Amino acid sequence: MQNTLIISTSYQIKDTAQALFDSLDSELQSIRLLDTEAYSSHHCNGCTSCWLKTPGRCSIKDGCEDLLQTLLWADDVIFASETALGFVDYKCKNVVDRLLPLMAPYIDIVDGAARHRARYQRKWRFGLFYTGKPGNDYLSYWLERFSINFYASSLGAFHETQKEELKYALSYH
Repeated sequence: MQNTLIISTSYQIKDTAQALFDSLDSELQSIRLLDTEAYSSHHCNGCTSCWLKTPGRCSIKDGCEDLLQTLLWADDVIFASETALGFVDYKCKNVVDRLLPLMAPYIDIVDGAARHRARYQRKWRFGLFYTGKPGNDYLSYWLERFSINFYASSLGAFHETQKEELKYALSYH
């Protein structure tokens, strides 16, 4: 059974994320919707405490601990975000940056590129569901690069008009 997590990154996309959740809830066996607006998340300050002082745990106590715990439950993770200037908005980027505790500070060379070692042996599949001006090519490229850094695979980027395509990507294992 695949566990699917939808991470809604701002109140502006809350209704769209809820609609996606509702449409997938009837088709998927195990799905959760996490609204990051429910807690005040701060930006990663780059202190590296999550690597050195409190391995795997962020030193900022603002609710993101919930995000990390729920992500460890998930197999498929869909970021629901608005776009700004052709990229995910700052709130989604903030959420992505706060995933750093999932990695270890050690570096491995993988396919000729330096990668942080994974802290947990997980094989996530990441997807992006977004509103705003369509820009799938760049967003899909970014998501692919992000996924590589987490030893994960990318489902791709899907505009809100492509809900059926996202459903298909999730059902394809």
